[in-house]
Amino acid sequence: LMQDNYPDKLGVFVIANIGGASQLFLKIVLPLLPEVVRQKIHILPNDEEKRTAMMKELVHEPFIPARYGGSDSYKFDCDTYYKSSGREGQEVEMMP
Repeated sequence: LMQDNYPDKLGVFVIANIGGASQLFLKIVLPLLPEVVRQKIHILPNDEEKRTAMMKELVHEPFIPARYGGSDSYKFDCDTYYKSSGREGQEVEMMP
């Protein structure tokens, strides 16, 4: 349904730190996806050198997180985010 209305909206889908159950799930699901979508899904290997090499092929190096071999040391801080958005002190609504 989504592919009919939004073709090629998915640029690249990178999966990291995947466990055994998730690997099994992907082995079952990936063959069911269209070839165009499968080509956009990249599963990072557990080997650090191979993972870093793959990330450098997919993402510009300044945007690769340091934990994946890049130089981006950004760490999200929700307190800083909510202060700058003007939502400080407001309750966050949860989905029902």
